[in-house]
Amino acid sequence: MDTYFEFLKKHKDTMLCFVNDASTDNTKLLLQNVESAAHHNMRILEHSKNRGKVAAVLSGRLYSNSNIGDKKIAYLDADLSTSLNECYVLSLDINKRTKFAFGSRIRKLDSFIKRQPTSMQQKTITLQEF
Repeated sequence: MDTYFEFLKKHKDTMLCFVNDASTDNTKLLLQNVESAAHHNMRILEHSKNRGKVAAVLSGRLYSNSNIGDKKIAYLDADLSTSLNECYVLSLDINKRTKFAFGSRIRKLDSFIKRQPTSMQQKTITLQEF
């Protein structure tokens, strides 16, 4: 959690929204500790029962859309496979001409990424032009 706290101290204009998908470990306590020190730029959303990754991402996105407005919004896994700093640097390229940026882990010879299909992947999503 130190990584999150240090990032928030350095980037006071950034808000982090965590979705705790009813974890049974000490995630909730860890998040509350960071939130108590960085309450002005951190939010925690709680699911009362585990609803899965897609639901957690959607909850965070809906909250962000409603509470942040038209500012930049990013999604990262809590394991920080993409670092907060990398995401922040990427966000600097978002402007009136560039509306969207996407990053993904690539398959490398020495890595293994296990992907599981979800019900969300089976739905068609239409994107409107900006």
